[in-house]
Amino acid sequence: MPMGTGNFHISKALSNVATKYVNSEMIADKVFKTMKVKNETDLYYIWKRDFRLPQSGRANGAPANQENWGVTTSSYTCSEQALAETLTDRDMQNTDSGIQLQADTVEFLTDKLLMTKEKMLADLLFTTTASGNNVTLTTATSWAYNTTTSSPIQDINSATSVVRIASGVEPNKLVMGDEVYIKLRNNQNVYERIKYTERAILTKELLAALFDIDEVIVGKAIYDSAQESIPTAIESITSMWGNAAWLGYINPSSGRKALTAGLTLESRGFQVKSWREEKLAGNVYEVGQIYTHKLVATQTAFNFVTPALV
Repeated sequence: MPMGTGNFHISKALSNVATKYVNSEMIADKVFKTMKVKNETDLYYIWKRDFRLPQSGRANGAPANQENWGVTTSSYTCSEQALAETLTDRDMQNTDSGIQLQADTVEFLTDKLLMTKEKMLADLLFTTTASGNNVTLTTATSWAYNTTTSSPIQDINSATSVVRIASGVEPNKLVMGDEVYIKLRNNQNVYERIKYTERAILTKELLAALFDIDEVIVGKAIYDSAQESIPTAIESITSMWGNAAWLGYINPSSGRKALTAGLTLESRGFQVKSWREEKLAGNVYEVGQIYTHKLVATQTAFNFVTPALV
């Protein structure tokens, strides 16, 4: 839609509203660290994985053996996610004093964009792994059953070993949907390990200690999977994180050679634009962000498929 008068403005105040607004149910920013990038698309270096022992012995007077290191490159492309809403003059005139129409609109649009960001990360984590770094649990082995064949602690320990052998680092974050978390909390084999602790209540912190990792992150966000073309009265509400779990290493540092499973590469944070549309007798407010989720070292992660299968 063309701008009615050409009056275009980037609102710093409203951009701050979008930046500071946090939906407590969203976990995307807790899983991946955000790294600022200058360009929307570019290449980055990948240092060659090399754990081979060198021939370092040297005879008296002989030259030292030479070792070569190398890099490859991969690319990323950030995309803009943006939504807009029009506030007409009549909307503004008929708004009660208790409602901050502009700020509330920005928060609404930001929430929608955060939902998109969350779903994009969930889809990425649960569909992309290195060869061999995943397991599909069956009914007998799923974490939903309290039998000797259900062994989530052993499953996590085995996955940690796979990651360590493949990458040289151990996973430090376990990400799962609330459905999986509920099954873990009620798994008898897990409960047996914590039943003598204070109050014997399984928390995310206690679960992390049990699995010898830094953090357990539980996604509770939901979304309507029905197409926008379908009438709004017909809903299909489902869990955004579903029946899956992801174990991975997220480097607390973000240096040039910092090995990590993935990053959120952001070339522009939340920005609020506004302009006048005389045809609509109102102002348009647009919220947007330019970023991409990128897996950069799939060997440092492990996927559990259908861990809460019943």
